[in-house]
Amino acid sequence: MRLNSLGSSSSHSRFRTADADSSSSGVAAVLLLRQQQQGDDEESLDRDVQNAGPALSPTLSLSPSPHLNPACHSSLPLSQTARHTNASSSSSSSSSRSPTPYHAVSTQKSVDRKHDNDDVHEDEESESEDDEEVNLIMGGAAVISSKGPVVGDTNLLSRANSRPILFCAVAVIGAVLYGYDGTYFAGILAMERFLSDFGSLQPNGKFDVTSGQRSLLASIVQAGEVVGSLAAAPIGDFAGRRGVYFGACAQVAIGAIIQLVTTSSIGVLTGGRFVLGVGIGLISNSTPLYLSEIAPTPIRGVIVSCWQLFLALGQVIGACVAQGTKGIDSSASYRIPITINLGIVAFIALGIFLVPESPRWLVSKDRDVEAKRALQRINKTQINPQAVVEAEYATFVASRNNERELAQSQKGGWSELIKHPVERRKFLLVLGILACQQIGGVQFIFSYTTTFFRDVGVTNEFLVTIVVDVLEVAGVLVSFPLVARYGRRPLLLLTSIPMFLALFLMAALGTINGRTELQNRVIAACICIYVFFFNCAWGPLAWVAASELAGSGRNRQKVMSLGTGCFWVIAFLVTFTLPYLFDKDKAGLGPQIGWIYGCGTLIAMVFVYFFLPETFGRSLESINEMLDAKVPARKWATYSTDIETQAKQNHADADAHVREERGLPTGDDASEEEDSKKDAGSDKIDRVQLATETA
Repeated sequence: MRLNSLGSSSSHSRFRTADADSSSSGVAAVLLLRQQQQGDDEESLDRDVQNAGPALSPTLSLSPSPHLNPACHSSLPLSQTARHTNASSSSSSSSSRSPTPYHAVSTQKSVDRKHDNDDVHEDEESESEDDEEVNLIMGGAAVISSKGPVVGDTNLLSRANSRPILFCAVAVIGAVLYGYDGTYFAGILAMERFLSDFGSLQPNGKFDVTSGQRSLLASIVQAGEVVGSLAAAPIGDFAGRRGVYFGACAQVAIGAIIQLVTTSSIGVLTGGRFVLGVGIGLISNSTPLYLSEIAPTPIRGVIVSCWQLFLALGQVIGACVAQGTKGIDSSASYRIPITINLGIVAFIALGIFLVPESPRWLVSKDRDVEAKRALQRINKTQINPQAVVEAEYATFVASRNNERELAQSQKGGWSELIKHPVERRKFLLVLGILACQQIGGVQFIFSYTTTFFRDVGVTNEFLVTIVVDVLEVAGVLVSFPLVARYGRRPLLLLTSIPMFLALFLMAALGTINGRTELQNRVIAACICIYVFFFNCAWGPLAWVAASELAGSGRNRQKVMSLGTGCFWVIAFLVTFTLPYLFDKDKAGLGPQIGWIYGCGTLIAMVFVYFFLPETFGRSLESINEMLDAKVPARKWATYSTDIETQAKQNHADADAHVREERGLPTGDDASEEEDSKKDAGSDKIDRVQLATETA
């Protein structure tokens, strides 16, 4: 679907104007890369033949060429791909036909047939001399087909991606801190020495903390995270993403030290956890936003999903630490886990000195020289880093100018998130997806796993907690290939089904009085199933979608700040109310809390189906354009934006320029030549097949 199919508007013309202004620089970047890459294709073909080797059995390898990725125009690395391209695109930017030529590489063992196969290779080399075109893909993951943006091959660990991955890996360590805090403290709440130091003697002769104290200690950190999330907006707008990180490290360190100075005061311990929570709130706001701003579009989803992966790793570390110290008969049993927070913070603080500031933020502050310097650091390992830097910089500047033009015609500030229809939609989508991640009750597992299993009657509750946390890591790892295959919306919808079924089954078992050990194990299995499928989609993808939607257009930090603030409010409510709902001396629901959280999961499914758009493979600028065009959520997957069309046209213009310089056909003649090449290619494949079969 083309943009003008929904009607024209002044907002659309802004994007077209900006694209026109930057199109020349886009074509120049393409041509600059092409000049450097001329002649590489024939060498690549020779390497393929040599690598096949005479020792291999006769095989025929057919591989489709990748196509242009206009969806990734704004912030993607440039990479060299197959030598064929869609020459017909030079005649019309609106064509949706994407031919898929093939090249054949044959090997042989039979000396008697060597002459026949040499003829085939000579034909291929002759054709490569006439068609040394390079298909420019900005990262190589998303392409445009007749069905819209789809996923192509992306080498995540390629040298071109090494710099962005390194910087993102340093930044995402903050998620370890978030995950670690939840599970180590859940273990502390079940430690006998902690209960004897901070609790009181109960009628059963054991020391324990009250439901109110447990609720306060576990949930107060979320209250601090709400404050930190809201404070991240003004701090981030003023000091940048790195400035937020330094402030967060200071808060976490102070909070951990406050907790270490007491061995008996619930009040001091609570205050320390609140301060620590403020730091985690700052990190949870800025990390996904920073990752989305510097990661190349084709791997942006994977990179931002690593927030959930590292969070899960932090949970495993926290559970293992609690398991290792629970038997120590001194305050060291809970002081050691608290002290480890300081080690994680020190590692984060040192790492922040290594990463560049967000180029998008620098451009928004008119610090263009620093922005280019940051882009050069990020893209240093690209094939042609200067071309990438210029293309990305031109896009960021055009986006900044668009935002300022719109800001001049309207009043800015926080009220714009409600009054302006586009900003309101963006804000509500971010708010909704992060809230839906929490209303399924995952926070009760995050904060009370060990005590939940103990009270339900599961033996070896510390070890079972480790199993649950390992399943979280496994779920996130499984999500990477699933997202690449199915996209985000379908995966969120599909994984919600086993999640609410597991919660309802747990609740049904909770209605049984005098449950057997087997029934208690089934309850534990329900938790494991829920956690695994949650981390296959909702865990990582909610943060991915939120950071992409918030990161598009203006008010990035404000939208993300309020979104994560809402996230922590709901997390606080779940954590604070669980002891009152679960404990026998209160509501006494026990495992029947699954009825509540199962219904929350169903509500989340409805939200995704009707409201959440598919952002996979889209640049942040394309996302902003579709929001501005008011594209319905279920039509995003097949929608083609002006930015993408302009990127495709830049590529076509560069193709035409190269062809004209080298005396090759252009326009309709190129289309006819492409068709004849496909026919000749089919005949050539038949010849290769015959040669290999005979061999």
